[in-house]
Amino acid sequence: MKITKKQLKNIVEQAMRPAGRPIYEIAEEIKQAWPKVNPHAQPYLDAMFSLDSVNDKYGMEDGASIVEYFLVNAGSFRGPEAKRIKSELRKMTKGFWK
Repeated sequence: MKITKKQLKNIVEQAMRPAGRPIYEIAEEIKQAWPKVNPHAQPYLDAMFSLDSVNDKYGMEDGASIVEYFLVNAGSFRGPEAKRIKSELRKMTKGFWK
């Protein structure tokens, strides 16, 4: 059985993808839970809608950086739901730069 380059690329990408929800799904949940997003966090939330994982790129930035920038600017996103979501995002970026 021969594997094409495209199939191999998809296999490698799937293997590198961290377990858990895609970032764009988390971004949708944030949008629903935080109707008045901090204007400093908004660009990073917008970027998160185009990310599947922390391994993806957004322009010249990796997905992990986008998520970290969002977290730095999301201090006013509070409550139990916010805490759970932020924890999920932190777990995704933990160890990314090691």
